[in-house]
Amino acid sequence: PPYLIFYFISRWHRNGMPLPITDDSFKDMESIQSVLTEEEKAAFKPMPSNLKKGEASFHHPLMVHGSFQNRTDRPRRAAVVNYIADGVKSDTDSLILANTETIRKGQP
Repeated sequence: PPYLIFYFISRWHRNGMPLPITDDSFKDMESIQSVLTEEEKAAFKPMPSNLKKGEASFHHPLMVHGSFQNRTDRPRRAAVVNYIADGVKSDTDSLILANTETIRKGQP
């Protein structure tokens, strides 16, 4: 199709459920089932959203989202932008994201 079918799990982040992470590669959309509780599986109802070339999706960072494998011979390009409001400070000394610098507790 001339668009990407991007799936969301509606209201996941509003139900207080954590973002389920299966691995860093996100190779397949079905692997998420292996880390969900029975309650989470019951709430897991993917809703499709069609994104045309050049369109963007803005959503809560804890909203479960994704797409199935690219089966074309062309690469699928994506960019991620995380917005953080002015004045927000780190609340941990731990590394939050691999391959980045640690932002010490209390630092902007």
